[in-house]
This record gives sequence, structure tokens and C-alpha cells, in this order.
Amino acid sequence: GTVITFSLDTPSLALSAPQPVTWNNSTATPITLTVAAASSTQCTEYLRNGDFERASDWTLTTTDSTARYTSAEVHQGSRALQLGLLPSSSPGPKPALEAFSTAYQDVRLPADAQQLTLTLWVKPGTRDSNGDYQRLLLLNPRNDNLIAELWRKLENQTTWQQLSFDLMAYRGHTVRIYLEVNNDNQRPSDRTWLYVDDISLRDCRIP
Repeated sequence: GTVITFSLDTPSLALSAPQPVTWNNSTATPITLTVAAASSTQCTEYLRNGDFERASDWTLTTTDSTARYTSAEVHQGSRALQLGLLPSSSPGPKPALEAFSTAYQDVRLPADAQQLTLTLWVKPGTRDSNGDYQRLLLLNPRNDNLIAELWRKLENQTTWQQLSFDLMAYRGHTVRIYLEVNNDNQRPSDRTWLYVDDISLRDCRIP
């Protein structure tokens, strides 16, 4: 009978219909299906400690609301990254002043990349309605100039959500993956925070 070849993510196998089969209300001749195994995709990870299980690789800038590793809220594993001010934390000596919370890592994006995707899981929280923000930037590590603002929000979520960004436009460059939360004041009734976990930057190729 007729031989049809197509590809699936399964080992090679052959399926045969020994009897005539009905297809679209007509009688078809017996067919043999040959299923070829698909080529496996190979991915390279470019970020280090993306699950935040170690106290390394990320720069946590010392501020009035320094980012830190936490086990209070995690997407997977035992730790995540916390930025901003939690409503339960101390108001500190300067409650009326602005406070920034940042974490970043520099990474060289390969010039020959075929598919550069940045993914991360976030759980944002806030008691504010205006002025504060949670955001993700790409910066030039030589001078901290803005390359792109990938995400900016002021929102409160009770569940984790995944973000995904195509970075192919920046291949061949070194960029700073920059996470930030801004509180326009430090009063407990007007605070914003952000949990981040499982951040990944991968180049995936089909050999």
C-alpha cells in the first residue's frame, strides 16, 4: 500500500493497517505508516544559579530594601529571590523615603544563537495603587544604560506566573539581567515586593 513518512518525538516504529479502512466515508486501501524519530533539541543555559539555591552569581545591591534569598515563597526547590519591602517588615528609620531593591547578573549572548529565550517565574505583591513598580530590564553592564524594559508592573498576585522573552535581537552582546522593585516610600501600608524563581536564559538548537 501507500507509504506515509512523518516525524514524532518517539522511537522509530511502523504501523500497518492489514484490512481496508474507512476514511471520510470512503474505502481506502491498506497503508503503512513509517514514523521516524525527531532530532532532539539541544539547549545551553547561560544564567548561573537561576533557581537561587546558592548564595552566589547574583549581585544584590545594598539599599534600604536589599534583595535577599528566601524560603518563605518558592516556585520550586527550597529558595527563591525576594525584592522590595514586605508589609510585615519593620518600617525602618526613614519611612517617607524612596527605596530600591535590585538583583542582577551579566551574561554574554552568543552571536550565533538560534533561539535565545529568557524565562522566569514571578509572584508580585503590593499594597500600593500608584508610584511603586516591579520590573525587569536589560542594561548595558559598562554604564548601566537602558537597553530594554522587558516587563513593568504594579500588581498583587496570589499565584506564580511565568514570563517569557525573546532575546534574539541582542545576540552577540553582553547584557545585564536586572530585576528591580521600587517603593516610593517605606510605610508598611504602602509597600511593594516581588518573588522571583527559576529564571533561565537558554539557546536551543536542532542539530
